[in-house]
Amino acid sequence: MQFHLKTFALAAFLLGSSAQARPTVLDYWMKVRAQFPGVTFVHADLANDYLEFGGAWEGGGQMAVWRYQGRDLIGLMTTGCGPVCVTTVFKFLDPQQGFRDVTRQVMPKLDEAALLKMNRIKVKDIGGEPGFYSFELPQHGTTIQIVSGYDREAVLAKLVFDQKTGRFRFQVVKP
Repeated sequence: MQFHLKTFALAAFLLGSSAQARPTVLDYWMKVRAQFPGVTFVHADLANDYLEFGGAWEGGGQMAVWRYQGRDLIGLMTTGCGPVCVTTVFKFLDPQQGFRDVTRQVMPKLDEAALLKMNRIKVKDIGGEPGFYSFELPQHGTTIQIVSGYDREAVLAKLVFDQKTGRFRFQVVKP
């Protein structure tokens, strides 16, 4: 596993070594990975500014980069599972501000009542509890999906990214 991480470190160095090249998701990962001890694998999709990671826990993590108005916004999410999957870390960092946490500035207030109602509707057939949900960062596009912790295919709501403001807006998905 150590070889696997060293390979990605070398790739990040080679791909990010150009003075004019914009940092990739892997470049950003190298700056924040110390926050996630126990990571044993990383899969990066450089073309889509997306990365998945996992390791010494049941669950995993995702990282994505949103690019807008000449700026970058980094999203990080980890999920812990057992008996259901729930998001354990969900935050946004601004690399132009020293990787400062800007979650409160870019995230809307979530409509918890709407999320619980949608979760109750969508998981009733599998007998799940309606109180658990998780976030899925986009590998393609810019929209984050909020999914049921019991049935990760059940999309409850979306966080739609606004390229002009660099902020997200909350949108419930109808049944």
